[in-house]
Amino acid sequence: MHVKQTSVNGTSSIGLYGFANDHFALIGETTSDSFEEHVEDVLDVPAHRVTVAGTNLIGAFVTGNNNTVLVPDILETHEEKLFEELPVDVAVIHTNYTCLGNNILVNDDAAMTSTTFSDAETTHIGDALNVSAIQGELAGIEAIGTLAVFNNESDRMVISNDLAEEEFVQVTNHFNVTGTPSSVNQGAAQIRCGVLCNENGFLVGKASGGPEITTIDKGLG
Repeated sequence: MHVKQTSVNGTSSIGLYGFANDHFALIGETTSDSFEEHVEDVLDVPAHRVTVAGTNLIGAFVTGNNNTVLVPDILETHEEKLFEELPVDVAVIHTNYTCLGNNILVNDDAAMTSTTFSDAETTHIGDALNVSAIQGELAGIEAIGTLAVFNNESDRMVISNDLAEEEFVQVTNHFNVTGTPSSVNQGAAQIRCGVLCNENGFLVGKASGGPEITTIDKGLG
């Protein structure tokens, strides 16, 4: 099974509670055992339970790709130790905009940051990821990290269908991917908030309808 509908603590915004790449997943420390099982079964990677600043909103604060994970500088000492044990480079980003997952789009080839970041912060983020990073505002919002998810293996992206055509072209060109517009959780534009995925499959919010799931499935390849 490469697709499963699920929820976390009664919400379909499952992407806020996790981060995944093709090697491992991070989930909130107090998420349910069933959510951990779904992550490991569908994404076929080990799940590590962590917190960020004492919260379970891993997907809001953490982002990255198969090579590097970005974390905000609000990690507590015991949390830093957990992240240091991960089989990937971990880069601490010093910024007032600590919800990195909500504010940065990332795949293995490129990054796009919210316009709330300074030029220097965007450059630093790109350097930390070893990719080309630019700033952007999409669909009229600054929290661009919420708008898309990637399958790095197949160079595919599922992104909010609220984007204007020129924005869609800009994003797909910058990330060098095939893009598919969609919504999640019955019309929500914040794709990443409702999806947790890697090359092996994806979890999707329980509120999502059949057509949305089909579109996301095809879009991720």
